[in-house]
Amino acid sequence: MDNNNFENNNVENVTYDYSVQENPGDGNKGGNALAIVSLVCGILAVVCCCIPFAYWLCTPLGIAAIVCGIIGLKKGQTKGMCIAGIVCGGLGCVLFVVNLISSIFMATSGALDSMF
Repeated sequence: MDNNNFENNNVENVTYDYSVQENPGDGNKGGNALAIVSLVCGILAVVCCCIPFAYWLCTPLGIAAIVCGIIGLKKGQTKGMCIAGIVCGGLGCVLFVVNLISSIFMATSGALDSMF
């Protein structure tokens, strides 16, 4: 083995940089919690409109989806999930109103009397 190769290497001059560098294109510093909450509440609002005795949950879930989606958009979270949550939340609120109106109409018109 040649000792000259080991003596000529400058190992002392090696430096390591362990600093964490931010991604400059990433404007999302707080995570996507509000965007995810908005989307989940919006989807649950639409699904609850299809369940007979759970449609009263549509409005609170829809309002929560809309509020979280708007706040998430203002904080710079994932735009697609926030908008989808707002749309689903609004659709859940609209479906609740449609369910309520149709229930009132069926109850007052006597359509339910012929079913039972």
